[in-house]
Amino acid sequence: MKTPTVVHLPSLVLSSCLVFALTCIAFAHQAPHKFLQCVQSHNSESTSQVIYSKNNSSYLSNLLFSIQNIRFVSPSMPKPAFIVIPFHESQIQAAVLCSKASGLQVRIRCGGHDYEGLSYSSYVPFVIN
Repeated sequence: MKTPTVVHLPSLVLSSCLVFALTCIAFAHQAPHKFLQCVQSHNSESTSQVIYSKNNSSYLSNLLFSIQNIRFVSPSMPKPAFIVIPFHESQIQAAVLCSKASGLQVRIRCGGHDYEGLSYSSYVPFVIN
């Protein structure tokens, strides 16, 4: 007669957490690529003058453009995956729709009132517009 196999609860919980963490990491790496593909499919024009990624030489100057509180410039603070500087209403629509489809949050930066840094830093992937 076989003895039943017992699954220990701590092992099950640890395994579940590991699978969840690996899924989140994989999703976080896919979101930026998915966002760019989506925006390019929604726009007939080039997106190089509208979307700035961390690899773009203008990224930092566009990020620093209106930061009011310099503690958010710190290298340890999370930065947006992309900065979107739209020129047309359709580019705003594409950025919002594609952010949602890609699992990225949209942070609005305008008016220069953001002393709390809510538009400039987040521990989840995000885009500023």
